[in-house]
This record gives sequence, structure tokens and C-alpha cells, in this order.
Amino acid sequence: EVMAAIREAVEGKTCIFIAHRLSTISECSQVVVMEDGKIEECGTKEELIGAGGGFSQLWQEYCAEFEA
Repeated sequence: EVMAAIREAVEGKTCIFIAHRLSTISECSQVVVMEDGKIEECGTKEELIGAGGGFSQLWQEYCAEFEA
């Protein structure tokens, strides 16, 4: 599994992921949401979901795909 290999490779290291897929960043300790080259939101996944901003909306849509 790709994510298992990534987890093993980055253990104990600081890494920056640039991703469009939420599954890729779901285990990251910090998430930075950018739009038009500017930081829109920054925090843990849980903080951003609770904030009700753009990330929260994307996360809800992402989760709804699995519930359908």
C-alpha cells in the first residue's frame, strides 16, 4: 500500500505534502489550505473541520462519497 510506505518513510521526520486528495493528507499533523497562492486556513484536520470553512466543506463532501 502506498500510504503505508509513505508512513514508514516519513516517520520521525518533517515532511511537506502537496496534494489535491484529502486521503493523502488525512494523517498529517498540520494542514495548510491555499487558494490563489494565499494561505486560507491552517491547523490540524480536526481544527479545520470544526472551523466550518472551505476545508470543512471539502471534508464533508469527501466523507459523503463513502456513505453513498
